[in-house]
Amino acid sequence: MRHFTILLLLFTFVTSSIAQVKINQLKPGDYITILLKEGTELKGKLRLNNETTLVVETKALGILTIIKTQIDSVEVISEQEHDETRKYEFDNPLPNKNYITETAIGLDKGEGFYQNILLGGHIFSYGLSDNFSLSGGFETFTLFVGEAPLFFISPKFTFPNKSESIHFAIGGNVVLIPDGSGRTLGGSLFGITTFGDDNNNFSIGAGYAFTEDGFSNAPAVQVGGMFRLGKNFMIVSDQLIVFESGDAFVGGTWTIRYIGSKVSIDIGLASAYRDVALPVLGVGIRF
Repeated sequence: MRHFTILLLLFTFVTSSIAQVKINQLKPGDYITILLKEGTELKGKLRLNNETTLVVETKALGILTIIKTQIDSVEVISEQEHDETRKYEFDNPLPNKNYITETAIGLDKGEGFYQNILLGGHIFSYGLSDNFSLSGGFETFTLFVGEAPLFFISPKFTFPNKSESIHFAIGGNVVLIPDGSGRTLGGSLFGITTFGDDNNNFSIGAGYAFTEDGFSNAPAVQVGGMFRLGKNFMIVSDQLIVFESGDAFVGGTWTIRYIGSKVSIDIGLASAYRDVALPVLGVGIRF
């Protein structure tokens, strides 16, 4: 049972996109998507780029002059993407993360987020490059039983891929787990495949947990996904299957996620096989 608890802690707290460019590098004729600091997203063809403003030709609003200090980020897109009708005003701000587990969709360079789980779990992630991100965090639940907090650090590498509907990632993590007399070192190595895009996707992955005594004998399997219901809501699911001694532990979450351009709020239930479901709450902020 203790080994099950360690495995669940590892895979619970070790959870482990828009391509931004420098505005001054944009050239007239580029097709771009602009996200303003107040949350509005614009798509158009760049006409002029001077020291203080961008002049963009949009389909719906015509020629717009945008002050650079009001711009949060800019993405260079293809002409085909520019001509496509956008289904949503903004994309899901947290496509790289289900409620607990990771997806194979990564963070771009300079992009980051903070996620709070049930008030006591704190996770920070940052894109060091377009294909490599680093997460880390801690929890404060154990303080209520007189234990020191759990800490973790988790790198994730997403493979460069021309396909927009299939993504691959590998990663690992190291966890310092309180054990009553100090800390135990643990962690895991994992791989994930995600099918779909930022708004609708399905992920499946597997990983091996380890402690100071060695690796687990069987992998833990992750299955999860998210489905967008409309402008501001989506369904998100995580399911974990941990195998041990011919038996399997099954647990996971189902949440409704409210999304804005930079904020997500998860409300739902966590359940484990043969156990009672418990409410869960989470908040994510992209920066």
